[in-house]
Amino acid sequence: VRCLQKVEQSPQSLRVQEGDNIAINCSYTENTSNGLQWFIQDSRGRITSLFIVHLGMQEKGRLRVLINTKDKHSSFHIINSKTEDSGTYLCAATN
Repeated sequence: VRCLQKVEQSPQSLRVQEGDNIAINCSYTENTSNGLQWFIQDSRGRITSLFIVHLGMQEKGRLRVLINTKDKHSSFHIINSKTEDSGTYLCAATN
């Protein structure tokens, strides 16, 4: 099986102060029939799925994700960041 999907995330690294609003962008090259997923990897290496998004916007508390399938772009937002939001955020496009 050959995968042509390329995913780019920006910024690659981000340092914020508690209370800051954060935006992380994800662009992909191929249409995603199964949507786009956002994950967090905590300091212990555990990966947790935060969102699977197909269209529009989803919210969970202070977290929000938007997707524009026409432009093949998604953005992940944290409003009023907290210490417990610390981790590595990842996006993944699945076909």
